[in-house]
Amino acid sequence: QEEGDWRDHPALCIAHVTGIKLRAKSGNGGIRFFGGDDGGMDDELFSVGNGDDNVWVKNELVIGGIHVREMLEDMGKARRLETDRNVEEEVRSLKNLLREQVDRVVQLEDKIFHLEKVVGELMTEL
Repeated sequence: QEEGDWRDHPALCIAHVTGIKLRAKSGNGGIRFFGGDDGGMDDELFSVGNGDDNVWVKNELVIGGIHVREMLEDMGKARRLETDRNVEEEVRSLKNLLREQVDRVVQLEDKIFHLEKVVGELMTEL
């Protein structure tokens, strides 16, 4: 027990040099951590295996000072930006391909016009 301002209710400190193992059946609620000042068990903050094999956090998970929700939102934004960039690049590529095809059509039209002119001249000579 830890001494402090709450002498009637000191904090329970659990420490063991070789480690601590906790086990609870998920069907019975797994391992749960509660908050609140009333000593009740209705303010669950965190659980492991509560009905399944997952870890559940009631509020926000913070790892090394990084808010996981914000990090995931930023990752989603980055993916959307990358997708937008990929789409823009694909549109540029398709526009370039279309320009090349239009240039080829114009060149073919010029050749057809020239051939029609040559054939017309040959026909007048005959």
